[in-house]
Amino acid sequence: MAKTASELNTQRLYDLLMPSTEAPEALPYDAPAEEMPEVSISNEKLEALRQRMTTAASPALSEPGDGIVLVNLTEALVADKLDAAFDKFNCCRCDRCRKRAAAFALNDLPPNYVAARMDQIEELLSVCPTKDAAAAVVRAVLRVKATPEH
Repeated sequence: MAKTASELNTQRLYDLLMPSTEAPEALPYDAPAEEMPEVSISNEKLEALRQRMTTAASPALSEPGDGIVLVNLTEALVADKLDAAFDKFNCCRCDRCRKRAAAFALNDLPPNYVAARMDQIEELLSVCPTKDAAAAVVRAVLRVKATPEH
């Protein structure tokens, strides 16, 4: 079924705004799913995308709101609570277990993105409710401890 003009405009806007991986060539928007190329992102590319997303714009490209960064407050809360939960439940602290626990906790919580200056982030974190984040981290650490992958 052909897409409406609104759907095409939405897809075009998404394609312009979101960073893309190395796509071999652009496919028409109504191409069948089996013709879509398989896209894989390496850890290095993923980290580079995350770094671009969370760093401030360079002074040459900045506008009047320079110094503004994009931060997921939920991710910061989970990272803050992770060490205490690992200590409390005597769980393995290897990199793999830490990343699994963080992923489980973040998947249980809604994202909370803000665009703010770096000096405002601490203040925003201090007023965020932490009860749900703490509970999600505890559940995640217990899940990782129950099913270690090493």
